[in-house]
Amino acid sequence: METLVQTLAVVATMANAVVYGTDVFSAIVQRPALAHVDDAVLTSTMGQIHRFGDRRMPVPGVFGLLATVATAVAAGFGGRVTAAAAHDLTVRQLHHGHRGPPP
Repeated sequence: METLVQTLAVVATMANAVVYGTDVFSAIVQRPALAHVDDAVLTSTMGQIHRFGDRRMPVPGVFGLLATVATAVAAGFGGRVTAAAAHDLTVRQLHHGHRGPPP
């Protein structure tokens, strides 16, 4: 059971790292670079980025969430209550942090 929990935790971490890595890249590189282009280029570029990102980014996001839930369940069944509780908090944070902007 220990190997299963560790494997699921690594998978969850890697899948969620894809999502957060994309966010960090956008904040550190993309945003400052696009601050120096005109409105037409900005609109076209962001449109293309969202066209591809909206299709591809849900895959690692959902995969990371499911792997995190599976890690919590496996840890709970394996008697690792602290690990299960930590993963439960992570799942709650992921769900809360990715709901989108408030209405």
